[in-house]
Amino acid sequence: MLHWNTDDTICAIASGTAAALRGIVRLSGPQAIAIGEKLTRSLANSPRRLASESLSPKAAAIEYRLCEIDLGNRLGWVEGESYWWRTTKSYTGQPSVEFHLLGSLPLLEALLSQCCRFGARMAQPGEFTLRAFLAGRMDLSQAEAVLGVINARGEFELHRALDQLAGGLAKPVAKIRTDLIHALAHLEAGLDFVEEDIEFISAAELENLLQHSLGQIQTLQQQIETRNVSFGSSKIVLVGRPNAGKSSLFNALISQDRAIVSDQRGTTRDYVAATLGHDNLDVELVDTAGLDDSLYSEIDVESQIRTKNQMQQAALVVHVVDAACEVDDELAFIKASTDSIDHARRFIVVNKLDVVNDDVIERWKIKLTEIAANPSERAYVFVSTRTMRGIRELKNQLVERVEALTSDEGLGMLPTTAQRCRDSLQRCATALEGAIQMTRGIGMHEELVAAEIRLAMEELGWIAGEVYTDDLLDRIFSQFCIGK
Repeated sequence: MLHWNTDDTICAIASGTAAALRGIVRLSGPQAIAIGEKLTRSLANSPRRLASESLSPKAAAIEYRLCEIDLGNRLGWVEGESYWWRTTKSYTGQPSVEFHLLGSLPLLEALLSQCCRFGARMAQPGEFTLRAFLAGRMDLSQAEAVLGVINARGEFELHRALDQLAGGLAKPVAKIRTDLIHALAHLEAGLDFVEEDIEFISAAELENLLQHSLGQIQTLQQQIETRNVSFGSSKIVLVGRPNAGKSSLFNALISQDRAIVSDQRGTTRDYVAATLGHDNLDVELVDTAGLDDSLYSEIDVESQIRTKNQMQQAALVVHVVDAACEVDDELAFIKASTDSIDHARRFIVVNKLDVVNDDVIERWKIKLTEIAANPSERAYVFVSTRTMRGIRELKNQLVERVEALTSDEGLGMLPTTAQRCRDSLQRCATALEGAIQMTRGIGMHEELVAAEIRLAMEELGWIAGEVYTDDLLDRIFSQFCIGK
């Protein structure tokens, strides 16, 4: 469990532990300034930047010093830099100090020991960001975005985390809550003056306002579901009949021999996963057991269940077919096995080009164009894992499609946030639907409508973090590294 005592002064290494040109030790809490003063001394003619009218409000809250820092009796004083936030305008909303010195782990640990010697304690994982949240410097979705920035594995994930940190989710949620507060205020005003028969908002006006809020909630729900942000790292799942060449394709795409390849049917009984690295985006590539409902052994049934579970979790389902098979039969099989998957999440790979002639390839092209949901967008690629023909093109296409599917069109939302928010959004929508139904009845019962609106607002409060439990905060902030 995290410590919730925000009256403590905490310290931690805020930079990496590997050797570097610069390392950072962060100190925050009521005694931070006093401890910092004990650990530093000014150099002769050292520059100092204090609050001034010429600086921006953020910069004016920061004091900079070139100084010497006390690392204890053994190491003595070393030259470094320090940044001071004497007001509540720091990251944590508390007085804070950052010490910048050579990024040597023994030096940083010695400074931590000095901080603790003068009254600070070691910070818990995520405690700096937790204090920022508790001080109202950010909402819960933005706190989760800090973790997303730290853990980003590429440019795309970094941009998504930064979008959320900038209020990608907080802004629409705040707008919905404001609208609901407006509606609730009118309802409760009417209740206060019920004997005077004064109507502050009509049933029709209230219904329109609630319908608008419900539409915004449903948009957020759709962005969670259709963009698959709830499944953590984006998955590309290879599916198809046994012996379609899924495992060979899997190995070709990751440039490793991870999956067993054999002419014998049913070689893959469980799914195999690996990272498909590509420039600034890492996705998880999954090879699955062949789709074959004619298999009835206990192991076969379990393998089919696992394959279908992976399909539901996929950002993109790639159906691999053998080019030598009868085209119409294969297309019918694809339709039957992926019918529950949204068209935008389907992709077809026609494998084993090396064993068919040009006429067969042309027939595949014609048929695939006919069944395309969007004829202008080619959702298929021809490859041969034996000759490696088309593999590079396929890899590029898959990554581009995942980027398109998981882009949030102005709403940055991380997988962890989506998982936390899904149930709250559904309960909020249910409450609003109930309130809307009540406005349509004969003689609207304002008390009941107001109760449903309060339920909806409470669920939005859970999303923003205005309503929370210690367990929820523990689960979120314990994932952080120390010093963040």
